[in-house]
Amino acid sequence: MEELLATAEQIREAREGRRLREAWGTWLADRPWDHLVTLTFKSPVSLEGAQVMLRGWLRHLERRTRQGLSWFFALEVGSAGLLHLHGLILGTKHLSCEDLERSWRPGRAEVVQYDKRLGGTGYVSKCVPSGEADVEFRFRPPS
Repeated sequence: MEELLATAEQIREAREGRRLREAWGTWLADRPWDHLVTLTFKSPVSLEGAQVMLRGWLRHLERRTRQGLSWFFALEVGSAGLLHLHGLILGTKHLSCEDLERSWRPGRAEVVQYDKRLGGTGYVSKCVPSGEADVEFRFRPPS
């Protein structure tokens, strides 16, 4: 039986990826997020298409809230090879989860109020070091 061993380079990359994921998770956990979001698409989309739709939705939310928002979104490739997004938004506390879900037209949205005790930042940042994700990020300190 052939034994599969990780190379020193693979071990180093895995450790760096874990440290990066933990660093993002820690930094994100210290922010007062309003909503935890998962967004999917009705049809397959490219990375660029997903980014355009996400940015359009965030601009729509900024118009509705009449303020600049902060966000962190990781675009992840699922097991079927389809993109979806996990994210955190700050500045939407006056919008209901249902309002946010209905406003995402390219597919389905699952939105919950952010609760720091539930570990949502680790979930959102889980795919950061995988190399299969792109990150959309902007943080504006709350006024």
